[in-house]
Amino acid sequence: MSEKAIERVSDEDLPAFNLLAEIDKRCRSSAIELPKIEEVKAQWSGIGFRVGNANLISPIGQIQEILTDPELTNVPGAKAWVVGVANNRGILLPVIDLSGYMGMGKTLGSRRNRVLVIKFGLLTSGLLVHEIRGQRHFLYEQEVDAPPELPESLRPYVEGAFKNIDEMWLLFNMRRLAETPEFVQAAA
Repeated sequence: MSEKAIERVSDEDLPAFNLLAEIDKRCRSSAIELPKIEEVKAQWSGIGFRVGNANLISPIGQIQEILTDPELTNVPGAKAWVVGVANNRGILLPVIDLSGYMGMGKTLGSRRNRVLVIKFGLLTSGLLVHEIRGQRHFLYEQEVDAPPELPESLRPYVEGAFKNIDEMWLLFNMRRLAETPEFVQAAA
């Protein structure tokens, strides 16, 4: 196409264009400012639970499921912290009293007790805890070192903590627990 073939069209030749330009001008002058983009901060999520007086939290991926009051069968010759064996959808699930294993006293029966099911490799186990405190979310900037007054029995399994305004949540590593030889050797 040659330059001669392209004719310059003036705004006066396009009344519709002028009308649209005027509408655009009015819209822009009365438009509300868009909200400011706020920085989104990454969060860490886990399942909170209580053992004794300790608030513990484990990554969601380390807990397979949560059971309420499974029917247990006693295991003769097992250590005192082995509560029994449950049938969980056809799989025999040894249930361990986590507080008893930690030397923090036996978990007494309560309607708030729950069993956390963990699975690492060939080991599948249920951990009896005092109660579930729900899914918890923390900003990574809330992560702190484990407190020095941490009970010695928890120390090998706690890899830090999250400090909320009024609560300290100890980061409990279920994998480390499952790999502990004493935990696996439940025979008395």
